[in-house]
Amino acid sequence: MAIPELRRVQKCATCAFTPGSQANQSYTPLKAKLCAEIPEPFLCHEEKPNDICCAGWAELTERLQREGYYEKQPEFQREIKMQIVEALAETESSGDANRFPEFLRKQMAVKP
Repeated sequence: MAIPELRRVQKCATCAFTPGSQANQSYTPLKAKLCAEIPEPFLCHEEKPNDICCAGWAELTERLQREGYYEKQPEFQREIKMQIVEALAETESSGDANRFPEFLRKQMAVKP
């Protein structure tokens, strides 16, 4: 699986992959990690225009690539992670903190 090519900069102080930073709050770290595992681009919070990838995301995707993670990951896992990323993005844009937990409840519901 190919890692998307985006422009890079040094890891910023507010990086989602830096514990305690502004972007390392709420659902953002989970979304960033899942984007690396898919791999789908995760853009830097500080750089504008917004076509620069997060340096923390780039470091993680490169490590996962070296370790053979993408080749080993079953497609169904990738698809589930993509759905979770979409639900997280909807939750963030709506401002409704209950939206994501509701998504999880629906996905995990045992079907009779």
